Amino acid sequence: MRLFTSMFNKKGVSSQAVRKGQKDFESHGTRAQEDALETSRQVIEEVLSYTRVHRDTWSKGWYFPDYWPETLQTIEEGDTSGLAKPEYLREFMAETGPIYAKERVVVVEDLKGPQAKSMGRVIRGLKAPRPAVGKLWLLPEEALFLVERGSLDLWWPFRELRDILPPPESKAAEEYVHDPEQAKAAPEKEAGEDSDDEFETGVPLSLQAAYALFIGMDGERWKITLPKYQVYSHLRRLGYYVQRAPPDAADPAPQPEPARKSLWQWLVSLLDRPAPTPPPCGPLVRPGVYRQYSLVYKQLELLTRYQPSPVTQEPVAPEDPYKVHWHVWKPSKHPNLRVTDLPPPDIRIAVADARDDPVPSFEEVSALLDSTPYDAPDLKTMGGPGRLYQRLRHGYRNVLIAVVDRGLVNFMRFGQAAFGEERLYERFDNRGGFRGGKRGGRGGRGRGGGRGRGRGR
Repeated sequence: MRLFTSMFNKKGVSSQAVRKGQKDFESHGTRAQEDALETSRQVIEEVLSYTRVHRDTWSKGWYFPDYWPETLQTIEEGDTSGLAKPEYLREFMAETGPIYAKERVVVVEDLKGPQAKSMGRVIRGLKAPRPAVGKLWLLPEEALFLVERGSLDLWWPFRELRDILPPPESKAAEEYVHDPEQAKAAPEKEAGEDSDDEFETGVPLSLQAAYALFIGMDGERWKITLPKYQVYSHLRRLGYYVQRAPPDAADPAPQPEPARKSLWQWLVSLLDRPAPTPPPCGPLVRPGVYRQYSLVYKQLELLTRYQPSPVTQEPVAPEDPYKVHWHVWKPSKHPNLRVTDLPPPDIRIAVADARDDPVPSFEEVSALLDSTPYDAPDLKTMGGPGRLYQRLRHGYRNVLIAVVDRGLVNFMRFGQAAFGEERLYERFDNRGGFRGGKRGGRGGRGRGGGRGRGRGR
């Protein structure tokens, strides 16, 4: 508290604070205790009454949550007057789904700073007389994060969007003004009069008001839950690029086609014999002489081992909260990331509340992993016996679950690790068989240098 008050550069602000142990809330009738409590109350009051000032790189945004749902509904009903290319109506509606056009609630006049290239989207394909053509629209989490860091000045409008951000100057803009003479006299009137009061079009909103507008429950339109926003802001402060995962219908997990067998592979598969069934009694490994470890370990396989496949056998749709909600990109791998050309994400994150959501079951984790694309370990970077644990940790599908406990964010990693694919005994079989030889062979144990009396294994 004392450090915060010392940063103020104005008169009448106390730079003193009460240390731990100096405040005694049980009155004992001394003036020292009353002075200590009064100093503490004064410091807290001055901190809360401090005026929050934006920096020079701040931007101005307007809250219009109903604009895009109404606009897209009128376009679906057949009103294509605002489309740049009406013949591409179906393509325009298909593009607005993955970018969550109906969920974008804040329009920015001119976003400044480095956040402009990685936040918000410009809905392309519109023209005058549509207002706010070419302007940046923000999702609830993006707008709230910018308000928190002081980069966005959020305003509540008193007028329509057409009056605040009119269409660009064109023939369509002149048609919007019904009286042509009034349209010619409008610039002269604006030049002769002083600028209008800035509070006639709206009022600025505080950070508390922004939280009330953007934080809500699951399924509530134009809002986001507090745990999901806490994960988003936590990752953004660490420097990661974060975007919402596209809807399930628009972004199915890519399933590569299985490789076709060649004629030679088909002929060889006819010679493969099925694994013998284990005997009902007696030892699992049949007595005999074995020259390879693989013949021994195949008899020990009582259960079918898991084999990861690029194609999901029975895909099950994941359910909340254990479904991918955030796509994350590392800034070290993508220093110049742009929202208009996003590569495949580096990390996929689901969000769970530690107080309300139960521990996920095996079926929920399996459905969550099946919704992610197949990503086998790269043998060029993870090959060899020394990278065994790295391959197991990477898995064939992986996802992170962010567990939020009253604002504290912890990440747990889940992956489809195939331990059965790491056959350690094959490394010994490929060495050329057992060492040693028959009687009289070189390398035998016993007396002699390998000739005559040497005894093989």
